[in-house]
Amino acid sequence: MKRYYFYKRNQNFRAEYKGDLIDFSLSALYATREYSQKLGKDISQYHYFDQLELCISTKTPGIYKVNIDSGTDGCHGHFAKSQKELLKAFAGYSLISEREYFRLRKIALRLIFKHINFFKQNNPDIERNFYYQNDYSRNFYNLTVVSTSYKYNIKNYPQEQLDYMAKVDLALNDLRIDEYFKIFISKDPTYKTNTFSIESYHFNPNYKSQKDFLSGNFLSKNVQPVEIKNFQFSRLKRKIAEVLVERSSLDITAILSRQKHNITILDI
Repeated sequence: MKRYYFYKRNQNFRAEYKGDLIDFSLSALYATREYSQKLGKDISQYHYFDQLELCISTKTPGIYKVNIDSGTDGCHGHFAKSQKELLKAFAGYSLISEREYFRLRKIALRLIFKHINFFKQNNPDIERNFYYQNDYSRNFYNLTVVSTSYKYNIKNYPQEQLDYMAKVDLALNDLRIDEYFKIFISKDPTYKTNTFSIESYHFNPNYKSQKDFLSGNFLSKNVQPVEIKNFQFSRLKRKIAEVLVERSSLDITAILSRQKHNITILDI
């Protein structure tokens, strides 16, 4: 099946980190021929089998945002109905070769394992909390692990700004998400679908309080988060990192051969 590989270099998300971050995205799709009952003809359908977003500092420790959604068994579709539409949808990307894609993917994973320095909070005046959420499924691990810090004026606003914010009733939002880890992976390692998200506090919102954070949209509403201890949080972080290493390889043998079956889209 025909495969398409895209690369995009992103702009630094903050001016003060210009030149300090490696920030790029990768997307890989394969195409199938499918018969559309609505259109009455064969069309091309495109399926993601790998997406990687990396923003990481190699100079300032502790700045990282990694999103990986990978695996040929968990592919999700793309709206494009033709190659022309596909290329238009990826107008900000460069179309690259399969060899170059795997080279860049290998570099990204090497950077992740080399430069992610987990957050260390050394300020004794900050109140820290740790949460674990397991959205149970028979066939998948769906885990979210989050740490937060709370301290009055955590952003160190000058007194003049504090006075102004109090005057106009603006919240300080003194609760910060320090670290965020999420995995959605198959319990069966032979079923190839893996999703990982790892972010430092630079990319996450601030909240007014623990209650505001827990009632917000950051965590899943299906199950209640459980507050855990620091050592439990550290152990879960290490386990997630180990699973990321184990499941990070991309096996495309399932989509290398020519399409051997017919697919009909009902277009309901």
